[in-house]
Amino acid sequence: MRIILLIFFLISFTDLNAQKYTEQYIQEANVIGLNWWEDFNNKNYIDSYNSLDISLKERFTIDSWENQVKRLMNEIGFLQKRSIINTHFQSEIDGLEDGFYVFIEFQVSYSNTKNHLEYLILKQNDKFEWKIISFEWEFQNLK
Repeated sequence: MRIILLIFFLISFTDLNAQKYTEQYIQEANVIGLNWWEDFNNKNYIDSYNSLDISLKERFTIDSWENQVKRLMNEIGFLQKRSIINTHFQSEIDGLEDGFYVFIEFQVSYSNTKNHLEYLILKQNDKFEWKIISFEWEFQNLK
């Protein structure tokens, strides 16, 4: 009986410890994600670019990044409000290497859009830094 209790205790302790780190990862990634969108909205193009994972930097030069962000901001208008509505952690994503991934969904209000949602996926790199590996949005124009 003692062995069963000991095994149960060890399993419970391991699960609690893993959950503690998962919550920490989510909190860290949420801060990075909010800061990234803030850089994005405040025209801090270099900072927002530097927060991208190398896989995205291979698709954009800093100049093409800046041009695309400016075009998008002209279309959607000024930020009025942003809040996190969903966030979760995963260690596996189909088609990607195993790692630490955090998914964040934001409800957003811009001056020229309605029903605006933004999505980020962040991955912790080998230097324990959270980097943006995916960003998406969906919205309807007010016009």
